[in-house]
Amino acid sequence: MPVPDVEKMLALVRERTSFPVSVISDPKLTTHSAMFSASKDLPGHVVKVNPKHERHSNYLVALQCAMLLECVGYRCMNGNGE
Repeated sequence: MPVPDVEKMLALVRERTSFPVSVISDPKLTTHSAMFSASKDLPGHVVKVNPKHERHSNYLVALQCAMLLECVGYRCMNGNGE
């Protein structure tokens, strides 16, 4: 369960992108975590965390949220929506 600050990050991503964020554990990951941004084929953002690194999951989820927010900022500045 994410700590309150991570919950705030998740809410901020939802607010800024209009898409929900799902956080799931994925033992098949070869990295600590991974993020998939919402698209026409994916109706929400997905953050996957390798259970081997679960003790760092709050940090990993917050980091992935920050990257999603950075992408939104880039799109806004770039103006091309991609």
